Amino acid sequence: MILKGVVKQGMVELPMGHALPEGTIVDVVVERHELPASANDQPTLKKLLDLAGSVKNMPSDFADQHDHYLHGTPKR
Repeated sequence: MILKGVVKQGMVELPMGHALPEGTIVDVVVERHELPASANDQPTLKKLLDLAGSVKNMPSDFADQHDHYLHGTPKR
């Protein structure tokens, strides 16, 4: 018997009306469905690097003193 299920919250959900007895041993074959690439599929680090240098008029010591500027902590 071959059933197609969908993973939801870490569990394989079978189609309605197809319940398996508790303890049934199953083989799971993962099918890869490639989605078309889009500009929004870039890794997060790549997106962040694209923003590097885009903010103007920052204090010259912002990288070293970011806690001071963001949270008001005393400068180191």
